[in-house]
Amino acid sequence: MRDFEPTISCVLPWQGSAEALRHHVLPLLDDVSALVRLWELILVDDGCSMADATAMAAWAREDGIRIVRLKRRFGRDAAIAAGLRLAHGDLVVVLQGDDVRASELIAGLLVRWRQGFDVVHSTEPHAQPTQSVASRFGRWLRPSSVSGNRLAAMRTAHRALLIDRSALQDLAL
Repeated sequence: MRDFEPTISCVLPWQGSAEALRHHVLPLLDDVSALVRLWELILVDDGCSMADATAMAAWAREDGIRIVRLKRRFGRDAAIAAGLRLAHGDLVVVLQGDDVRASELIAGLLVRWRQGFDVVHSTEPHAQPTQSVASRFGRWLRPSSVSGNRLAAMRTAHRALLIDRSALQDLAL
């Protein structure tokens, strides 16, 4: 059982408009701030237009927000891996685009982490049990990287992945 308050890095890959992102980021910041004192948000620009990238860059001046701009659209796996490489938190939470419903989702992930799991992923209620976490969050997350009682799943309507720093160091990014 873990009883300390972790620092959290939220990684959010994004391909859409800055205006659409604004509707997700502002509630996300409030939600994460309500859960933990120390956090960071890493927004990974994976192919936004130049105008949207410029609008997003203004957020980098806010405390706790970092923007990573990929040179071109490399895809979800590369965007997530770029965010994970830059994360400083005890825990990293990967959120998927417009599935950001952070407060309840992250709180649920934290409950499972406090129970001792190093990697917790959410699974949609309709998803097949055989659908691997790697197919949903990146080929770099192999079953051999995290196995046994270190990996837990929870059923939610939204996709997210929590990785403890100890497990993150085991991944080949």
